[in-house]
Amino acid sequence: MRLRNLLLVFWLAIYPHSMMFGDTLDDALNSAFDNDPRLKAEKTSVEIAEEGVKKAKATRRFQLSLSGSAGYQWSETNRFDNFTLPGAPPDTEFPGIDSGARETAGIQAEANYPLYAGGRLTNSIRQAEAEYNRAKSQYQRALQDLYLRTVTIFVQVLQNKDTVKIRESNVEALSQQLKETKTRFSFGVASNTDVALAEARLAGAKASLAGTRSQFEASKVSYLTIVGIPAVDLESVPQMPELPITLTEALDRAFKNAPEILSARHLMRSAEISVEIAKGLSRPEISLSLGAGLQNNIKDDLQDESATALIRGRIPLYEGGANKSSFKSAKLRRKQAQQSLDAVKWELEARVSQSWYGYQAATRMIIATEAQVHAAELAYAGSRLELEAGVRSTLDVLNQEQELLEARLSNLYAKSDAYILAHQLLRNIGGLSFKTVNED
Repeated sequence: MRLRNLLLVFWLAIYPHSMMFGDTLDDALNSAFDNDPRLKAEKTSVEIAEEGVKKAKATRRFQLSLSGSAGYQWSETNRFDNFTLPGAPPDTEFPGIDSGARETAGIQAEANYPLYAGGRLTNSIRQAEAEYNRAKSQYQRALQDLYLRTVTIFVQVLQNKDTVKIRESNVEALSQQLKETKTRFSFGVASNTDVALAEARLAGAKASLAGTRSQFEASKVSYLTIVGIPAVDLESVPQMPELPITLTEALDRAFKNAPEILSARHLMRSAEISVEIAKGLSRPEISLSLGAGLQNNIKDDLQDESATALIRGRIPLYEGGANKSSFKSAKLRRKQAQQSLDAVKWELEARVSQSWYGYQAATRMIIATEAQVHAAELAYAGSRLELEAGVRSTLDVLNQEQELLEARLSNLYAKSDAYILAHQLLRNIGGLSFKTVNED
């Protein structure tokens, strides 16, 4: 309790405006979504990739530019020293061809449009789109991982809370058992050994309770780290989500929807396009260039106007082996992407199978432990009656109490494991979302 109060005081000191605490899984998911820095980083990556698509598309459009200049131009030439004009006086000066400093100003407009670039521009757009889709898959992966972490810590806090209650109940029962044993000892019905056994079991139960309380407080610290708000009085989780009926169905959905498999496929697509881009490096380029300019000689009041319309072509003949190396590197990246895709498929199949069988085992464990709890309760009640009748010993009753404790804890852990494994399975098949977590 002291640690919990300190955490609350610390939280309010940093965020005095935040007086509301999330008590439901819905609140926890919303808070985690708003506060997780990794998710924000992935979202920024998506925005960067989106801008990459826009940049790639821009290479297929007209590129317009406007340039200007103003200043002094100085030149000296003897090109016109012997220039004469028939019928003109010998010392006649000719405007526009005299040497010296001149004030000049000019402006130039140019437009370029790629007509053909060996497919590189179109493929660059396709590659940017593949990277954008890959970034979105990575974001979905981070989002589903965040939801799974939130569900897991939410369930763990509830589990530790219930564990504390069960152990507190066990301590109370053992305290009553010790009291009754001492009473029987005072009447000569029980022995010193019986009292010592009861005291030992009570001391062990108190130690286990202390450890459980510590785990409870530690889980609340983890909850604050993951969710971003304190765990004050969490409500029970919603019902189990709808899951695939068979393992085959689960694997089919995983290979279609799991974000890591989608990310690997988009990476493979990007690598395939990079091969096509590398091929285009050795192909010709053709572009259209349009230009217009105005140049003014201020001193002599002379003005030159120009306009151009050109088709430019370029054929790469020899690049020192650079293009060949780029093509080989692109093929190697494609090979690596295929290998990564195969590895993701292999790992995904293993994770789906593990979570599937784990969930099936947990559901069977719930049924078995519920029967175990029922039987242990009957056995404990019966042993207490038989102790009073003198046909059972104190050790028998303490053992039955221990079996009842273990049965209740096993049932609690089985329910928690089943809930977490169900959401792990959804995460592995790419179906974990805010909606699936909060289905009623």
